[in-house]
Amino acid sequence: MNVFYEEDGGFKAGNVLSDQGASMQVESASGKRSKIKSGHVLFDFREPDAATLMRDAQSMADAIDLEFLWECAPQAEFSFKDLALDYYGRPATPVESAALVTRLHSAPMYFYRKGRGNYRPAPPDALKAAVAGIERKQREAVLQATWRDELVAGRLPDAIDAMAQELLFMAAIPLSSVLGAPLSSWLLGMDGMWGLHGWQVMFVVEAVPAVLVSGFVLKFLTDGPKDAAWLVPEERDWLANRLMLEERQRVSARHFSVFQALLN
Repeated sequence: MNVFYEEDGGFKAGNVLSDQGASMQVESASGKRSKIKSGHVLFDFREPDAATLMRDAQSMADAIDLEFLWECAPQAEFSFKDLALDYYGRPATPVESAALVTRLHSAPMYFYRKGRGNYRPAPPDALKAAVAGIERKQREAVLQATWRDELVAGRLPDAIDAMAQELLFMAAIPLSSVLGAPLSSWLLGMDGMWGLHGWQVMFVVEAVPAVLVSGFVLKFLTDGPKDAAWLVPEERDWLANRLMLEERQRVSARHFSVFQALLN
């Protein structure tokens, strides 16, 4: 006699070498012998042999449509044997039973395990949310793979290129602290350089470039994106719309007094 049983979170089939009632000595399809509890057995069978059953059941399980199976399943908790009878329209063969329970077990998003051989279908809302999450992760994986291929080819992806200038501008603030603090400390220790004290050296080195750059800023840094000649029309329109949207959000936000903020 052969048995189909659950072990280590999966299913196996094997030939029964001895049966002690509460436990069995089983030789699996791979030839490994082990002692299993009788309560772990889902069903016994005589034909086919264990290896053939596992091979054919897995092939049949892969062909079962999960969405159709979910629609066929009762909304309450059920046994895989009862579902097999409804699904196949007749008593299931050992291979069909093994295929069905294998498919149920492999889809925790569709079916919640409620005990050995028992399952409950996921509620429609939960299933819809789970499927949407999986689809979103798949789209993100495809997008990441596309970006990786473009970067390897030496091209900056369009989506990243659109944010590159904004990201560089935002990175300038923390970088100024990371680089400026040690530079200032080093310059403060340069007493005697050019006949100046360390703090004077720091002002010359750090202030002179800022003064020189100010002329460039006054000439090229406009009051708004609509006057920025160094932006293409599409970039000017996008930036102007973005600023307008942020201003609307700021105006529509509720304002609190200091006293209200402390109580909120």
